Amino acid sequence: MSESDSLPVDPVCHMEVNSEQAAADGRILETKRGMVYFCSHSCLQEYQSENSIESTGWSRVEVMVSVTLIVVAVAVSLTGYMLPFMGFVFVILAITKLIDIPGFVERFVQYDVVASRVKVYGYVYPFIELALATAFLLQSFVIEAAVVTAVVMGVGAVGVGMNVFSSNQKKCACLGARIPVPLTRFTLVEDITMALMALIIIINAASFAL
Repeated sequence: MSESDSLPVDPVCHMEVNSEQAAADGRILETKRGMVYFCSHSCLQEYQSENSIESTGWSRVEVMVSVTLIVVAVAVSLTGYMLPFMGFVFVILAITKLIDIPGFVERFVQYDVVASRVKVYGYVYPFIELALATAFLLQSFVIEAAVVTAVVMGVGAVGVGMNVFSSNQKKCACLGARIPVPLTRFTLVEDITMALMALIIIINAASFAL
């Protein structure tokens, strides 16, 4: 590889940039995709203005989808459709994983804190989601399902968070192996949201019991 081939490219004007000179002149920006180099401060400023959210680690798509999920979660909580919603979500997630379990496990063990140590957990995980979906849709053993959901999603959020905020990001296994999606901050928001919804179910049940 020649020296020219190894030079980074300015994402604004697409010119090759000397990384050492750009770093010395402050024409660099750290993003979730890694370090970005610019040929001039004007290109740097233009990139920052167009990607102000992304430069802090959040893409516009992640923000919009995350906000949409939170709004939907709040809406179903207030209207009494939380259980069907959670059941439907778990059905979709379980089916996409069951299509190719070995492929799912191969991705899952790369970032999940439990599956990376106990691989069999990865093979059981889709069936856990399917059982949770059944419980929520049939409204049977709801409290038990909510406890399992809070634990599973909480543990999952730890593994996702550790990888999302690292430079060595993995492919997400949330939709199985056949649907390639990156492991993003939305994945973390999804896990946390499902865990919080489960906690709401547990808290509501406890308040009714008092």
